[in-house]
Amino acid sequence: MRRSVPDDRLGEESEGDSRFNLSHRDKIATIQRADSTDGMQQPHPFSGCSDPLPASFLARLAGFAHLFTCPTWLQVPLLLAGAILAPGRRTVTAALRILGRDYDPHFCTFHRILNRAVWSPRAAAGLLLALLIEAFVPAGAPVVIGFDDTIERRWGPKISARGIYRDPVRSSKGHFVKASGLRWLSAMLLVQVPWETST
Repeated sequence: MRRSVPDDRLGEESEGDSRFNLSHRDKIATIQRADSTDGMQQPHPFSGCSDPLPASFLARLAGFAHLFTCPTWLQVPLLLAGAILAPGRRTVTAALRILGRDYDPHFCTFHRILNRAVWSPRAAAGLLLALLIEAFVPAGAPVVIGFDDTIERRWGPKISARGIYRDPVRSSKGHFVKASGLRWLSAMLLVQVPWETST
């Protein structure tokens, strides 16, 4: 059986029970915002910093500026700083994430440095080698270069340098394992740094 309630009684119940009082909706929204996890997020230490590298480091990098165009060079120190600070794999995404730029609307600009920008990695490597020799190799001492090869397992219609090589990890003296992919040869300058302690 349906029961009707006078209007004045409804007003008394609404005043006694604040759950149905819509006048408190602003306070409820404020409490919800205070309890939200968005307020628990800490600001990233590099998110508002335009130069995450120290000035002395940037002065050393100035010698590489002529290898890049002006728009590209503006992004290179940031990408390099992220590559130095990023743990694990040094990808462009990891470098941007460690700098607090994983939601940067212009993130594709940093990816273009490696796949579209016109610059010579060999020229940059040669300049870096000359700086390392000047800093760590004494005058008159021989320059010792170490080589190491690694196989990157990639395939596709645009990878023309792919070949069949010996897998150094899975192969042994009496067991030969083939691997298909790209063979990268790394050259390293072998020096004794001044702060190294001999054992």
